[in-house]
Parts: sequence; C-alpha cells; structure tokens
Amino acid sequence: MLLPAVCPGMESDIRFVCPRPRNPRACDSCKSHKTRCLPSRIDGACQRCLRVSKKCSFTTSRSRRPQPETSDKSPILAATPKDPESDDLLQKLCSDGFGLRYTDETDRLLAHHQQLFQKPRPQAPSEELDRPAPLQPRHEMKLTPKRARELLAVFRAMSPYFPFVTIPPNATVESLCARRPFLFLAILTVSSAGDPYLQRILNEKFRMLLSSRIIIQGEKSLYHLQGLLVYLAWYPLHLMPMSHQIFKYIQIAIGMLSELNLDEFVTGRLWPDSSHESEAKRACLGCHYLSSAIAVGFRKRNRLKLTQSVKQVISEFSAYDEGSIEATCAATMGLQSVIDGIADCELETWLEIAPYTGECPLSALVRSFETQLADIHSKRFSSHQTQVLLELARLLALVKMHAIPVDQPRQQPERTSGQPVDALSYFQVLSRCWEETINLLEYYLRIPSDEYAKVGFVSRSCVSHAVAAFSRLCDFQIPELPQWQPLVNERRSKFMARLRDLRAQFEKLSRRGQQAGEPPDYFSLSVSIMDLICSRLKPSPEQAEKDIGNHTAKHSRCPMLNGSLKETNYWADFEISLQQWPKSDTDFSSHLPELFSYDCTGQECASASTELGSWPSSFTDWINLPTE
Repeated sequence: MLLPAVCPGMESDIRFVCPRPRNPRACDSCKSHKTRCLPSRIDGACQRCLRVSKKCSFTTSRSRRPQPETSDKSPILAATPKDPESDDLLQKLCSDGFGLRYTDETDRLLAHHQQLFQKPRPQAPSEELDRPAPLQPRHEMKLTPKRARELLAVFRAMSPYFPFVTIPPNATVESLCARRPFLFLAILTVSSAGDPYLQRILNEKFRMLLSSRIIIQGEKSLYHLQGLLVYLAWYPLHLMPMSHQIFKYIQIAIGMLSELNLDEFVTGRLWPDSSHESEAKRACLGCHYLSSAIAVGFRKRNRLKLTQSVKQVISEFSAYDEGSIEATCAATMGLQSVIDGIADCELETWLEIAPYTGECPLSALVRSFETQLADIHSKRFSSHQTQVLLELARLLALVKMHAIPVDQPRQQPERTSGQPVDALSYFQVLSRCWEETINLLEYYLRIPSDEYAKVGFVSRSCVSHAVAAFSRLCDFQIPELPQWQPLVNERRSKFMARLRDLRAQFEKLSRRGQQAGEPPDYFSLSVSIMDLICSRLKPSPEQAEKDIGNHTAKHSRCPMLNGSLKETNYWADFEISLQQWPKSDTDFSSHLPELFSYDCTGQECASASTELGSWPSSFTDWINLPTE
C-alpha cells in the first residue's frame, strides 16, 4: 500500500498531506461548529479538540441498515409453504413500483405556482362534504389466480367482438403474466366490468403502467400494442366520463404501430412463426379500425389512412375461409372503410363534380355507397358474435349514408355551383334514414341481454349514431313537401318507443343499488342518458303542429358535454364513489393490502364537475339538448 508522500518537516502539518486524511466520523464538537474533523497524532482526539483542550466525544448514531426483525413464529410455522392460489397477481404485473426512479414533485410544484400567482387552489366540492367511512374489505379485491382465470374466461367470450387481438387457446394466467403482462393487465381491466370497483382499480393500474413503461421509458412491442388496442376496444368511458384521453391513447397506438414498422409489411420479412405474422397483421388492421371508428364517432377526420400494403393485407385475409379470424377481420375492416368514406364525403363537393346522368346526384351518391356495402357484406359467418359485429356495422353504414343531408347544411339551389337536389330526393333519402335508425335499434333489442356487456365500444356507439341521426332528422325541414312533418311525428314516436325498450333492458343489467359506494357501470350511464333523451326530446303540442324544427339553434351539445348529466342518478352515484375512493396509500392499506400503490384522491374528477361546459363529448353533437 502506497502512503501519501510528505516532505521532511511537514509531517506535523496536515495541510501538506495529500490526500488530506479525515476521521470517518466527526466528533460532537466539530459537528456543532460545522468544521472538518481532522485526525491528530494522538488516538481518540482530533486536531481542533487538542487546540482548545477539549475531549473528543462521539454520540452513538442509529444504524442506517435496519436489523432483521426477530420472528416469534416457530420453525414449523415459518417453513409452511404459501398457497399459490392466495398470491396477488397485480404484484407480479405491476411490481417494483413500476420500475421508476424519480420522486413525485407535483405537490411542491403546485404550492410553488400558488405562491407565485397568489391564487389559492379552489376547494373541490367533494372536499367540503363529510367523508364517509372507508369501504369494507371485499374478497374480490385481491386478484388471486382463480379470479384471474375467471376474468380470462370472460375475455375469451368477449374477444369475437374484436377479432384483431385474440388469445391462444393454450394460454394460461401464468404464461400471460410472465410473457405478456401489459396485454394481460388490459384483458383483466376490460373483462372486470361486472365488478366496477375492481375495474376502477385495474383501470388506474393500467393507466399508470401505460404512462411509466410506454410513455416515460419508451417500451414498445407487439404485445404492448395489443394491450392498448384491447383497452380501446372496450374503453371504460363510465369510469371517467369527462376524460379526453381516448384520443391520446389511439395516437400512442398509431405511433407504436409506426415505430414497430407493422404498417409496412416487407416481402420476405422474417417472423418467429406464422402465428406471430398473423398477430402483427391483425394488430395493424385493428389500429386502423379503431382510429377510423373513434374519428367517425367524435366527428373528426381520420389521419390514419390505409396504405397500399395494408390494403394488400385486407385482400389477403379476404381469401381465407369464412369461419376464420382473418376473414372476420377483413370483413370488419371493409365495412369500417365504407363508414369512413361516408364520413369524409362532402355533399357540396360531390354536387360540383358529379357527372350529369339525369339522376339526382344525392340519390346517385347514396346508391354508390350501397353498392360498396353489398360487395363487402356478401359473406356469411356462422358465429353469432361475428354476425352481431358485422350486422351492427352494416346498419350503421346504412344510417350514415342516408343521413348525409342532415349531417351537412342544406345548400339552396341558387347558392350552389353544382347540380341542385330537389325536395323529393331529400324526402326519399331521409325517409329511408328514419327506417334504418329504427331498424338498428330493433336489431340491438334482439341481441341476447347477456351479450350486451361483451359488445365492444365501437359496436355500442352504433346506438349513439342512431340517436344523433334521429335528433337531426327531427330538426330537418322540407318546406316544399307538406307530407314531411306528419312523417316526422309518426317515426318520432316509433323511435322513442324502441329507445324506451332499450332503456328498460339496460336498467335490468345495471348494478345500481347493489352495493353502497360502488362506482356506476356502463349500463347505469346509458340509462341516465336515455332518460335525458326521452324526457327532453318529447315534442310539445306546439312543436308537433308547427314549430318542431325551429329549436336547432338552442341545441348543440350532448348530455355529457352540456352538464345535463350532473342532474342524473349516474352522476350522484359517481360522486359518492369518488368520496369513498381512498385518498392515499394508507387508506388503501387498511382494507386492500399490497394492491394499490398509487395516490388517487379523486380531486381531479371532483373539481371537473364544476366545469361541465368544457367536457368532451363521447360523440360530438350526439343529441340536441338545451344548453341552458
């Protein structure tokens, strides 16, 4: 060992020693004076204490490493093996605090901004109320392997409604948890809709894992994309009705699709096996499908267009047998492509470029879409779930194509440079639109009630599109044809009767009132919205006679946008569930040990209730309701 080199005569001066030695622990006197404690030639005394003639003293400090706790259990009890069926799978799926190495400084930044702008934080309405007693523990809250197997079986029954992501028949809870944890967590989240409290916990877990692993750490794989698609396919809108994040999620999926280069299938690309190639292609189609459906539902333009390679995949899948998953994906994508084309169609532009054939250009446009629909819907599938998926998409396409005149403002003949549309053509097309909206509701009523919970987000939205078309049909006027108004009154009453029947079906399936403090489910949300529709769209005697179409200017937003939902039973249950939602980790640990490590105060949701005017709609202009 080499000693520090010192010059003769300097060994007594510590300043000339390199490196300068120091005591491993500072004495109490040096600590109090905040000076460096340097060793001296006398053991047990530092240089400063020798100069001032003091005795070095050292207080006993607590060991930094905690000592192992002694167990009072006997060796026999300590060696008892743990039952694997009592394990909590969420600890495996979301272990090690999501693997993040940073501290949450949100509260500190919030306090800094409040002090900077001298504006106190407004108190949320839920904070002004007396907080109810914490929820009692429930055995379902611990996600055991048995409970996970039950949820996996539920998802297998749901998967035909979204054929783009499937689980192999031999997949087990253990294999999914080990190899595809993100996809498995998404499966657990969407399949736990029968237990809203558990679904809320799993939903928060999924969102935290999404933000930590995918957004912050940049992880990406085919299984990550599949998990995100599964979550979007059964998006739990009822848990966060004011959330605007569905657009962020689909953009993340589109970005991951591009980074993985799944939207450009190169000939000769090496895949581990044919199943991986099929999974990748179906995931690519599923991303395009959801992007189009969400854009159409929210009346936005779809930015993810079909490339030539994706069209080639659709053509390849169309050649498969009718009972295969690939053929189902091709048929579903074909129907959605027609719906996307209808949504992008601009009637005024079509009137300018349509060739003159003697036929009304509006009728010719609708007939062209009907031809496309007939070519795609030629195959027949034996699976009942597949038939429901495709038939709802077909009926939605018929509603959308015949609703083109009411979705876009009517142009007067003297204001358009293209071919004019006569009043009789409007009457014929819109009369068919009335029929298709009623047909869609009647078909939805014929679906077995136990299938309603399995239907995906896109298929559920078909009812929303029908209601939106119904609302605009009631407001549309054809003053040249006096027979239009009696037709509106007749079809209006028939449509409202079907809507009440569907509302009664959903009320039977709702879990409202089964357990106090439980978050409301999807059916509770649907029942409340249908109550608003049935009560506020019932025509008054004056409107039924002469003024049925003059109230359009006062209606612009859906119940989830204009704040009307706040007056419903759903919103009351939603606020109660937020009040009973644990504020911190300690509240959870009292009744939900080692399950939830995330601070979910619910303040964001509660404060948002005071700003209902800025809510995003589940479907923009879904139903015309008063904004006052």
